[in-house]
Amino acid sequence: MNTTIARNRFPQFAIAALAALTVGSFARTYYLKFLFGLPPLTLAAHLHGLIATTWLALHYTQARLIAAHRVALLRSWTSDLVVLADGEPADDVGDVGVDERPVASVAPGLVRFADGGELEVDALHVVAPMTPRDGLMAELGLETTDTPQGTGFAVADRFGATSVPHVFAAGDATGAGNVAAAIATGSLAATGLHRTLVAGISA
Repeated sequence: MNTTIARNRFPQFAIAALAALTVGSFARTYYLKFLFGLPPLTLAAHLHGLIATTWLALHYTQARLIAAHRVALLRSWTSDLVVLADGEPADDVGDVGVDERPVASVAPGLVRFADGGELEVDALHVVAPMTPRDGLMAELGLETTDTPQGTGFAVADRFGATSVPHVFAAGDATGAGNVAAAIATGSLAATGLHRTLVAGISA
């Protein structure tokens, strides 16, 4: 099986939007139900929630593994890997093959290059580093950092406190990396905000 890894900037909005829709839709009745005093859920409901959340996390993690340049981890699925650098300098991916030709188009099972060449593939994993679409962090004066997952992430401590007093960040804004981590950082940021407002404790 030929599994190809494309290093272009195609955004992960589909996965992120689906995750946001799922978490937002079920926040009151499942993910954050403890805040609303709702009755306990049945075992079947918890099982359904666990399966749905795990499914989303797996899809998101698959893209993130590649974005973090952990190409070797894909060897658990196949040994036939090719990295498409799309005209950019190739990263060190060990003994995995690299094709640096610019990609012109992608069709089911086929990658076409700008020089007219083609490559048949069984699967295509797209790397999509994240970058903020607005200048909010710069406008707020937040300290930011770059990681293999993307650029411009807010630097925050474990309770979401940033370099600017009373400004908290969580989730993708801090490079959480997956849905479960985003939920966790959101909860911790809420705790940090509560501590600051109620007890005057700075994280």
